[in-house]
Amino acid sequence: MLIKKCYYRLSDTQKTLFKRVHSYFDASGQEVERHIYFSSRESDPALKIITTYAAFGHPERVQSFNGENTLKSETVYVYNGAGALVEKHFKNATGAILARHIWQMNEMGQLARYQKFGKNGQLVLQKDFFYDERGNSVRETHSDASGQIRTYKKRLFDSGGREILENIFNGNGKLLARKYTFYNSDHIPVEISWYNPQQRIQRLELFAFWEDGTKKQETILDFFVNQSFFKNFNRQGQLINQQHCIGGQPVGEEVFEYDGQQFLTRRLKFVYKNGQRTPEEEIVFERIESS
Repeated sequence: MLIKKCYYRLSDTQKTLFKRVHSYFDASGQEVERHIYFSSRESDPALKIITTYAAFGHPERVQSFNGENTLKSETVYVYNGAGALVEKHFKNATGAILARHIWQMNEMGQLARYQKFGKNGQLVLQKDFFYDERGNSVRETHSDASGQIRTYKKRLFDSGGREILENIFNGNGKLLARKYTFYNSDHIPVEISWYNPQQRIQRLELFAFWEDGTKKQETILDFFVNQSFFKNFNRQGQLINQQHCIGGQPVGEEVFEYDGQQFLTRRLKFVYKNGQRTPEEEIVFERIESS
């Protein structure tokens, strides 16, 4: 299957094509190749991305090539026997490692440690995760290259294993923020509240759901309880529009359209200028089934 994406810049007077993306999928629906064109007249892609997959369906290698089919960069993924990601390497055209990520699992298959290394092989960041006897992640520490803990999180769970409180501290144990999570009668989170150490609201996340439990709406309010972001979803759980606001006033919006088979066909971007909603960009999707 081939999916074509055409990117247009929109203005009051014209619609200009500025980028095309052709994505090729195998029989299992995995994207195996992506061609990117930066001109409507290009017959050869300016950038080509090829993905190969491991036996259990996860990406194993992603390679980027320029228009002359010269390798630009490569990302390599390594998995354990259970299919969990344990290493990720970013390499340049010569094969030198620019960054490396390592995930270590405990005997229960839970994430125990995450490490990020820079291009010189030195540790940049480390996160350690600790669990209680029920398997709940009750503590998480973030350390720098020297091994010093910069921040850590402590979490509290209810009897059903649902997180209800997260406290965030600096390395000296000073409280930085609190996060509360509230659930409805179906045990689905409907509110996440962030507070500063003085218990003043900093951020509020609200969630609404359709009758079957599919997410319907997501709203984020700032510390003045002004809407700063929201998303609306259809009954199939697909995003249909999202809007970004500053001080309660919209500054940007995106609208998504689908066909009868729930395939994304069109994505429109808008900006707000002097309170007026103005179209800025359009992305058109075309699906071509293999013969």
